[in-house]
Formats: sequence, structure tokens, C-alpha cells
Amino acid sequence: SRMFVENLTMAADLQFGGSSVWKGKKAVKQQEASLSFRLRSIVYDAAYVAHVRRLLKGWPMIANLRCGLWYAAGFDDTCYFKSTDGHVNQWQWSIQRLNLHVALHAARSGGCLLVDSTRRGKQYPDSFSRTVPIWCCVLNRVVYEHSLKRMLVSDEASSSAVDRQEIAQMWNQLSMPPWISEMECSEVEKRIPGFVERTLTSGADLTTLCELVKKPLRPMWTNPCSQIWDESNSPVHQDLPFSAVVCVSASFQRDGHPGLYIQGAGDDEESWAHGLQPSLFWSHGQFLADVDSDECVELCEKLVQDHRDLTSGECYQLDGSPIVLQTRELDPHQLSTCYRAVVLDFSSKAHQDLAPLASVPIHRFPVGTSQKTMRIARSMLAILDICQKCLRPPVDDGGGPSLPVRLVLYSRDSLGPAMCVAYAVLAVHCDGTGKLLPKPRPYTEITKQLLADMNMRVISQIPQVQTPLTIRKSIWKFFLVQQAAHPRE
Repeated sequence: SRMFVENLTMAADLQFGGSSVWKGKKAVKQQEASLSFRLRSIVYDAAYVAHVRRLLKGWPMIANLRCGLWYAAGFDDTCYFKSTDGHVNQWQWSIQRLNLHVALHAARSGGCLLVDSTRRGKQYPDSFSRTVPIWCCVLNRVVYEHSLKRMLVSDEASSSAVDRQEIAQMWNQLSMPPWISEMECSEVEKRIPGFVERTLTSGADLTTLCELVKKPLRPMWTNPCSQIWDESNSPVHQDLPFSAVVCVSASFQRDGHPGLYIQGAGDDEESWAHGLQPSLFWSHGQFLADVDSDECVELCEKLVQDHRDLTSGECYQLDGSPIVLQTRELDPHQLSTCYRAVVLDFSSKAHQDLAPLASVPIHRFPVGTSQKTMRIARSMLAILDICQKCLRPPVDDGGGPSLPVRLVLYSRDSLGPAMCVAYAVLAVHCDGTGKLLPKPRPYTEITKQLLADMNMRVISQIPQVQTPLTIRKSIWKFFLVQQAAHPRE
């Protein structure tokens, strides 16, 4: 593209000699760290995603949260396959991340596209190299054990043993990409039966999955350096013996790409996006990729603020719980007359409209969109104490009707920090469905996996907002400190 040619020209003009070498490298790194440069890299990669979408027209395209959302103006759905679930020797299976809707998309259309990227020097994220293949295998075996196996046994008279064996092999096969070693595949294979058993006994509703998935799920992989299909051999128009799950890695591998370029530029958005969201960028902010680095941040922040001023804000009640997250203006009358409410305000600046809410307790923890993680960590004890008093109020002996409780996590800036607090509160006070536990969960029972599952519960309901990684880490450290301080709790 024109901007990349200009960047290459700039790099060529640097005078590398003596101390200028260091200055030149520093200038390149500063350029790569800029917001405008990241957005240019995203636009560059999005062209490849659009190309694959045209070739596989008719198959739904699904963004793997969060990075994948940046690489197209619109998606048919979102999913969440974690790279950490596929890390070598740490393969995991989470009932909270079954992604059954992805399997249904693939079954209904014959295939689907998953879009993601990785910022490391490899072609595919671990979510695509390992997590998705494991997921395909587990769900295939779940369908086989839940429905097909019994059907084959009942149909034994009309089918040969060879046919039954071929069908069983087709549904139980683990299909890993060719760059994964046989030794690793063997180790993964050993864990699959346990993952299948956990799924079958989890209580998850598998009826629709088993009714609709008539062909086994099979992962496929493509990236900008691969040439798999063209218009003449698109698999969309072929009668495939499986439902394809095409893993589209949007970025070029950095080592093989000339010039200035950020691989996986959409990753870790809370560290660079200044509040810009993928939907806002593609609808109103593409001009940001063509402005100078010095102007880009200022124009981006103005765009984000203007968009916030034009919208009425958002409000989400977490399913099954009394926790509400919102950027919408608070309604004093509703809060004071309909609920026994407590407001935690995470806005960066105090808002005058909150002053009249004398009948509703308001507690301010100014964070906004910044990375003030230590402030969150220092405040967590006070926050959890306030939340406990709200969620578990004293019994009203006055004889009148008891108002339902509402814990309102409010911010005029971004819901990211509030969402982090929400999943911490869920971990302490709620079960997996969002219902209040009879009593708070002891800190010693708060595990990293529990926090991750509660975080997934929150972001699955608000997928367009990022929970900042640094704040998540500080919350986990807070619980570790509390566990050390109260080992017998």
C-alpha cells in the first residue's frame, strides 16, 4: 500500500553510520509503537481476510476474541478460543468455553471461518494450532458417544463391521496441523478422553449439537503466505465429507515480511488503542491510518469522545446476578425507588449528575481508561467489602416488601475496569450461573481458573469491551496476598 511504501522510503533515508545506527533503530521502534502504524498494519492484514471471505463466500466468518475483531468491518459472530488452552504440555479444556455456536455455524453452512492473529514470530496463534483442533476432536467424540454410537449399535444388522469401524475412526480422529510433532500429538491424544467425559457429564445442553452436526468437524489453516484455494477450487462448492473450521491467521509472519510492519497489530488493544474499538474504527475511524503519528492519538481520542457523547450509553445486567454494568446516565428515581442500590463509579472524573443521588450510596474509584492497576489492587479490599454489604444486606424486619438489590458498576469512560471488578465479585459471591452463594466463597478457594471462568462469563455478555490484562493480573495478585494473609479462612 501507499503508506507502507512511504514507511520503507523513510527507513531507507535513515543514515546508518556510527551513532546514527542507534538513532535509526530507535526511530523505527518509535514508529512501530505509534497508533497510526498499528492501524496501518491492521488495514494491510484486513485485505487478506477480505480475500479469504470472498473465496469462501457463504460460510459465516467468526472473530476470535479479542484480536480477531480488528481484521474486518463486520463478522457474523464471535468466539473465544484461548491460546493458553493450547500451550505445549498445558493443554486444557474449559466447560465455560465450549463454543458450541461455532460448531452449529459450521454444521449449518458446511464450514465457517475463524479469524485471529498472533504478534509473535510464528504463523498461527496456539489457539489455532492446538486449541481449535482439540476442540474439534472433543466435540466430534461427544457427538459420537452421545448419539452416533448408539445408532450404529442399533443398526448393526444393516451395516458391516468395516463400515462401522470407518465411521468410528472418522469421528474420533485427532486432526492436528502438520507442524505439530507426532510426540505432542500423542500426548494430546491421551487427554482427549478425559475432556470428552467432562463435557458429557457437565450438564451442558448438547441436544442441538448432536442433532445438527451430521459431519465431523475438521480444522483447516490459511495465512497470507499460503496458497490453498482460488475461485476454481473453493471448498464452499464441494461436497466435503466434513464440516470445515477454517482458521484464518490474518498477519504475515514478521520474519518473512519486508519493511516496517507489526505482526498481530490488533493484539493487546488496551495498551495502544486509547479507547478505540474495532467497530468504531471501521465505521468512522479508518482515516486515522493515514494521518501522521503525532496527530493520530489526539484525533483518536476526540473521535472516541465524540462517539461517546452521541450515544446514550450502554447498560448490561449480568445474567442471573444482581450486578449491572453501565455507561448510560444513571436514573436517580429508578435506583432509589425500585432497588436497594449501591453505585461504584470508576469514571476518571467525578460527574456532577451523580451529586443529587443522596439516597443511593456512591463510591468513587477513579480509573477511567488508564492503566492505573495499582489503584485497583489497593482498592479491591474496600470494593469487595462494599459489594458484600450491597449483595448481602441485613434482613428487613419492618414487615414491608424487600426491594431487590442492585450493584451498579458505572463508568463514563470504559467498562473494562468495571468488568474486571465484576468477575472478581462473581468469583467471591456467585456460582457458575450468577446466583448468589449462601455465603461468600473463602479467599483460599479463589483459583486462577475460577477467575478466568468468571471473566469469560462477563466478556461473553459484553464481547465488544476488553478487560485489561494488567488489571486482571493485579486482581489475581490481590487474591494471592489475601490467601497468604488468611491461610485458614
